[in-house]
Order: sequence, then structure tokens, then C-alpha cells
Amino acid sequence: MFRQAGHSSIRDNRNLALTYVIRIHAAIGLAALLTTSCSMKKETDPKPIIAHDIHSYSNPEHVQVRHLNLDLKIVFEQQTIQGTAILPYYWAT
Repeated sequence: MFRQAGHSSIRDNRNLALTYVIRIHAAIGLAALLTTSCSMKKETDPKPIIAHDIHSYSNPEHVQVRHLNLDLKIVFEQQTIQGTAILPYYWAT
């Protein structure tokens, strides 16, 4: 099949249209990424909201856990994990 000079095939037109669609989607995605990642909004209260436990007299909003001491032993023969977790807590300020 011979093509005349200056005429493009349907496949070339589809590839060109697909290229434009991909570029438009990429530009929209990049614009959305840049506008959301550059926001200067700062969180005013970084403390999480803790639900009140009606079954105890605890006050978890008055203490903070700053560190976790975790000592684990993996026993492959028994397929178990054994260990201790120590949570030192401090009064929240």
C-alpha cells in the first residue's frame, strides 16, 4: 500500500491523540501534586483525639508515652513470639 506525501494514516492520528491525552493527564496530575504538597497549613493540635473509656476511671489524655522498650524472642520451632513491652509514661503538660 502506498501513501501519498502529506497524508497521515489513521494509526498515526490515534497515536498522536493518545500522546496528547497522556500529556494532558500528566500535566493535571503534576499540577495537583504541586498544589497539595506546597500548602503551608500547619496542624494546630498535634495530639490525637482519644475516646473516653466508660469502663474504667483512666485518664489517657493526662499521660504521654514517649518511648517503647521492646524485647522479643522469636521461637521458630514453636512458631511463637515471646517477650516484654515496657511503656514508660509521663504526665502530659
